[in-house]
Amino acid sequence: MNKQEFLDLIVPLAQTEAERRKMAGTGFVLPSICIGQAVLETGWGGSALMTKANAFFGIKATESWNGKVFSSSTQECYDNVNYTTITAAFRAYDTPADSVRDYYDLITNNKRYAAAVNVTDALEAITAIKNGGYATSPTYVENVMSIINSNDLTQYDNVVTENTESNLQPDIDTTKYHEGDFVTYDTIYASSTSESGLTPSQGFNSGTITRVIPWAANPYLINDGTGWVNDGCIISSDNSNGEGCDNTDIKVGDKVRVILNVDYDTDRAFNLYYDEYDVIQINGDRAVIGIGNTVTSAIDVHNIERI
Repeated sequence: MNKQEFLDLIVPLAQTEAERRKMAGTGFVLPSICIGQAVLETGWGGSALMTKANAFFGIKATESWNGKVFSSSTQECYDNVNYTTITAAFRAYDTPADSVRDYYDLITNNKRYAAAVNVTDALEAITAIKNGGYATSPTYVENVMSIINSNDLTQYDNVVTENTESNLQPDIDTTKYHEGDFVTYDTIYASSTSESGLTPSQGFNSGTITRVIPWAANPYLINDGTGWVNDGCIISSDNSNGEGCDNTDIKVGDKVRVILNVDYDTDRAFNLYYDEYDVIQINGDRAVIGIGNTVTSAIDVHNIERI
């Protein structure tokens, strides 16, 4: 994974999560902070933590953690001078999107990091995270800020720092589409406030609306994080919410065939090595498939069929 591929993966995840939390009033962390920490902690996605555990961050798996665990060596500095190499258990995830969501949960819900929440200055925010006990390295703040500044990561903070029409709620909801509608679109945006859209490739230009912000420039969130669209870029829709589709009753343990190999959380293609897969988890229209208990990808249930 090169730098651009890493940014293509994490930027929309960080922006979507930050903006979603700001809109919900639950507190946000600047996307530049999230991205900068992920770069530092995974070496632009090259670490085993990322490649084997889908983790952007080296968050320790303490007793309160009920998810997957990945053990790896790491260096800690307990006296601000000397580094000690230890083997630690880190939180592991089914998908990279799960890692970003857990990071935001950790920072916004833990009172140790309260001084970093809803802060629009990157240096102030990362200093508060370091002071909250997130990292032991005495140069952690400087290292993260160097990454942010040298890669202009603050450009991605506009989804929470700019005052746009999305902050003003109109008296009437004029949105045409609703949660659960399956739509096809010719343009997709990184956030609900973005002005510059991207043209999706054929086969990657459809999805289910999972959230609606009526007053936003791009009010429809696709697949809980693929991106945002508006009325002008939707070219067709199915408002049946899946009624009559026999693949919506797929259950854990079913054997399925992949129709379209697109990851639910990243909207990127994943490799297919087998003709059939096991359904490991189901949450709404999001399924996790793999072989046995080994995860291959999260996928929309509309993109698989029971064998």
